[in-house]
Amino acid sequence: MVEPVYKARKPKSSPLQQSISDNFTEFESVYEERYQRRYGVLRDVVREVVYKYLGCGDLRKGLARIKCKECKHEVLLAFSCKGRYFCPSCHQKRVLMFGEWITEEILYRLPHRQYVFTIPKMLRPYFRFDRKLLGKLSQLAYQCLKDFFRQTLGKSEGVPPDQVHLDLIRRAMIGHKQRVAIEHDSLAANPDYLVIGDFVKGLRLYDPVLRSGAFHLVYSFSRYDIYKRVR
Repeated sequence: MVEPVYKARKPKSSPLQQSISDNFTEFESVYEERYQRRYGVLRDVVREVVYKYLGCGDLRKGLARIKCKECKHEVLLAFSCKGRYFCPSCHQKRVLMFGEWITEEILYRLPHRQYVFTIPKMLRPYFRFDRKLLGKLSQLAYQCLKDFFRQTLGKSEGVPPDQVHLDLIRRAMIGHKQRVAIEHDSLAANPDYLVIGDFVKGLRLYDPVLRSGAFHLVYSFSRYDIYKRVR
């Protein structure tokens, strides 16, 4: 069996990066005149993500020298932008790593249910120009799920777990925005771990159980904090 050989990727040869490198400056200069009325103000986070992406994999932007202790062979590894949603390489890597870790280390071998909340086309312009509405939409969707499960299961104090984070999924290929929730009652299952993300942190759903000392923080990954039960 032939051992795999590391091959550095060449981001500058990517059609996407070439196109953005050649055209983004002009896009910025004409955005207000041509697109702002229809799509809203070009947010600073968009510029930040784009410029980080343009430096992704560029040795001039920073690198790590990796050396094999046995054969003394060295390679130079360029820093990545670690961007979600926009950089194809970094986003895919983060999705695969996090998905594998959640599957192998956190989730029980139980059925999970997915809920999809779609914003009607006639309402999308309101969310495009006032993104704070997305947060209120998440809260309403979560409240609907909570009321539904409390009534259906007869648990007046039950709450959906944090793995029920309502996360904005950008789907450029199909051109609309969706919200996805994964649902199961984690506390009722007496779990060994809790995965708590930004949405439920804001709602403070697990503050009482965390203050009780029943769980302690063991790991933080991106927007998620992982707590392990104290046995």
